[in-house]
Amino acid sequence: MSINLKPYGDQGAAPAISFDVRRDKDVLEIEFTIAGLPTPMPASNIIGVRRSELWLDTCFECFLGSAEEAAYLEFNFSPKGDWQCYAFDDYRQGMQVSDAWRPRQFSISAAAQQPQQLRFRMASDDGWPVSPRVQGAAIIVWEGAMLYYASDHGDQPDFHNPALFLEGTNFGL
Repeated sequence: MSINLKPYGDQGAAPAISFDVRRDKDVLEIEFTIAGLPTPMPASNIIGVRRSELWLDTCFECFLGSAEEAAYLEFNFSPKGDWQCYAFDDYRQGMQVSDAWRPRQFSISAAAQQPQQLRFRMASDDGWPVSPRVQGAAIIVWEGAMLYYASDHGDQPDFHNPALFLEGTNFGL
């Protein structure tokens, strides 16, 4: 089930972004569809390097948690194929780089194909959360500003807010 991500605040003619996530055995398939970028992202099939602080530029994020516990994961992806995975013990607490997940595949569709699709497949041998909950998010650098997208927002952009995570069963998790 694909959902449209909402930009935070009044963004005018900002890009449109949707998010989908699926499970294929031990693999988390994450997909973002982006329409309306003034400069399309270059097509790529190359997994980049593991980097921190990808959110300082255009970045796509997926949060994976459980309705049963406070711990959750944050996956970050750049349009260059760079990636990172963080584990949290609780809401914004105990952030650590997680080695439990590794990239299997990355792709961005050709710029001539609009809308563009960014796909990442992440694999884990570490098990799967009980009663999974997810949040899709994106940060887009647009005309010198940072635009924040999520399935929903509170008073300010906060992708980590577990109250805004969606039931994983909506996505077949």
